[in-house]
Amino acid sequence: MSRVLDASTVPLAAIQRDLTRGRKVSAKKGREGLSAEQVLRAALVKQMFDVSYDELAFHLEDSLQLRAFCRLSPSAASPKRSSLQSNIGAIRPKTWEAVNGAVVGEARARKVEEGRWMRTDSTVVESNIHHPLDSALLWDGVRVLTRIMRRANEDYGTSYCNHARRAKRRSVAILHAATTDRRLPLYKDLIKVSKKTLRCAEQATKELASEGSGGILRATSLLHFMPLVAKVIDQAERRVVRGEQVPAQEKIVSIFEPHTDIIRKDRRDT
Repeated sequence: MSRVLDASTVPLAAIQRDLTRGRKVSAKKGREGLSAEQVLRAALVKQMFDVSYDELAFHLEDSLQLRAFCRLSPSAASPKRSSLQSNIGAIRPKTWEAVNGAVVGEARARKVEEGRWMRTDSTVVESNIHHPLDSALLWDGVRVLTRIMRRANEDYGTSYCNHARRAKRRSVAILHAATTDRRLPLYKDLIKVSKKTLRCAEQATKELASEGSGGILRATSLLHFMPLVAKVIDQAERRVVRGEQVPAQEKIVSIFEPHTDIIRKDRRDT
């Protein structure tokens, strides 16, 4: 790896600019820091061993082989965690892209890699949504549409229906059903309730169109959630009732994620 880095045209100048970007004093003054090459090689070690900055600092202090790879003097003090974190974190994504392009270009020149495909490892991150069960998504749809219709009914007297309790009971019962035979009739009833709520929301939307700006805001919220709820109903019928395999690109995992701005505006208005 060290020989490949030495032979390739890695843009060390771009890394150096990232390291000195935003500094108020000259980089030539003060205590000597890590060079662009040292930072790049330390970042590669961190990525290769998948370690934290604390562990990276320990390995660079403990291993003469890693110190030699990172161009660190055996007798010099090892860089601290904070120094490694600030320097590696200063490299911008655009610079990393250029580094990757240079390495891939060197690999193609040596006929080691064609550089046409890239393998990535996905990392699971926390998201502000619950587990996307069909029963939970149907319950979310009924609950949200009912809430918006109730507020619109209180303000403008528009159409309103409330099957939230029934939908919640069916959703909880589905979670506790031990077999598919027990879940199927519960799902069918939950889908039926969701369709009733969706039809009532469609009627309320038509009535809200003539109620001024406040009514239009309520109608906008309904118009957003109604297609999402309809899609949830469709995927629940296909997956649970008909036993189909729904492609990932056609699935919906949350009715809230795409529309947080209107939700917040609707809440402020009330």
